[in-house]
Amino acid sequence: MKRLMISIILIIATLTGSCLAIAAINKGNREIFAAADEIKAAVNSGKDAAAQVDELCRLWEKYSVRMSCIENANYLNSIASSVYRLRSMNDNSTEDFFAELDSICGQINELYQKQLPYLHVIA
Repeated sequence: MKRLMISIILIIATLTGSCLAIAAINKGNREIFAAADEIKAAVNSGKDAAAQVDELCRLWEKYSVRMSCIENANYLNSIASSVYRLRSMNDNSTEDFFAELDSICGQINELYQKQLPYLHVIA
């Protein structure tokens, strides 16, 4: 009976930890997506988006620390290079800038989707 209770407690603790991790990842995603939307709005209105890009880089640094425990560093490094590339991109090439921003958001969303417990992944 003790073994059964210990097993149930461990399963509940694992599920709780997994749910909390997914919630934390989702929160980071929402923050990064909101920062990306602010950057797009600033560029579309003709304003300088340097402060918003710096905020996105700061959010990415915080997010990548959390994700480094879960995800492969190579994948995170490819996203990081895209995030930091935004700083050096010329504001005149808004199509490239927006494409890079959309690519970052897509890759971050893919990170989140990889963490969700799908049946075909578990089995």
